[in-house]
Amino acid sequence: MNPSQGRDRCWMAHRRREPWNVCPLCGKPLRWVRVIEWTPCDEEPVLFVPGGKMTLIKKRDFVLNCALYKRGDKNRPGTALIPHFYTCEVLRRERREWARKNAGRL
Repeated sequence: MNPSQGRDRCWMAHRRREPWNVCPLCGKPLRWVRVIEWTPCDEEPVLFVPGGKMTLIKKRDFVLNCALYKRGDKNRPGTALIPHFYTCEVLRRERREWARKNAGRL
């Protein structure tokens, strides 16, 4: 049985705001932000710099192509909310399993 069957999912974007304020998979608290659709984000903002593969949310708008700030980075960091899709351990584990199973098919 697929582990995602029979439970709510925490996607990158939802058409409507879901009734839960914690991740149904890992239990961490969420903050819902509406940009085009609703996005569940971690409650605490993160520091970021331009140049990366992540999409973050700042002032109800997407910040594309950024990376998390690391100490010693030469660029001045900004603050933004990170979608929970990137930080949920359950989703990360499921994505790794899917990639392992489908490695030869892509």
